[in-house]
Amino acid sequence: MPLRPKALTPFVHRESRPVGDYRVFRTSEEFIEDARGNSRGSVFVFQCPDWCNTLAVTEDDCVVFVWQHRFGTRQLSLEIPGGMIDPGEAPETAALRELAEEAGYEAPHGATLLTALAPNPALQGNTIYTYLAEGVRLERRAVSRFADGRGEALRQNPDDPLEELEVVLIPVADLPALLDQGQFTHALCVVALETYLRRRRSR
Repeated sequence: MPLRPKALTPFVHRESRPVGDYRVFRTSEEFIEDARGNSRGSVFVFQCPDWCNTLAVTEDDCVVFVWQHRFGTRQLSLEIPGGMIDPGEAPETAALRELAEEAGYEAPHGATLLTALAPNPALQGNTIYTYLAEGVRLERRAVSRFADGRGEALRQNPDDPLEELEVVLIPVADLPALLDQGQFTHALCVVALETYLRRRRSR
């Protein structure tokens, strides 16, 4: 049975006024009342599209990761492939698309939902869907898109000059130690990895 509060009820969003549109998110001012109809002032929130991640495991038990520059931290971040879900696109379809676009891998056995979470409920109302894809394989047609012939998996998105990625495979057995060392700094990626490892142990 789901956990429920004993007495607390949600506030009511009486009015929403658009503030700005910044391509990957919009902002609005929300005017809030409590359950008794008393004004509680206003808050500012983000309207973001839903997101997806793919925790992709190869046939030899490695997880597919990508290094990429993150503008908020101004640093490289080691993450599982993911991105925004397009309007009208199913989350699983988006997750497999992002896996192919960012890392060049395909999932012949499809994917199963691992988590569906609110990434930042204080400010956002969107959902991030993380899918598990096992037995993934490098697409032959993707190999030619790597940057050079020496085996480095460096990929640049021709449609986005701000996206450049380096693909790396990490054995599942190495993940616990890397998590403890703080090698993964993206919170949503850490949640996906911890959930996967917990469920894998219970199989």
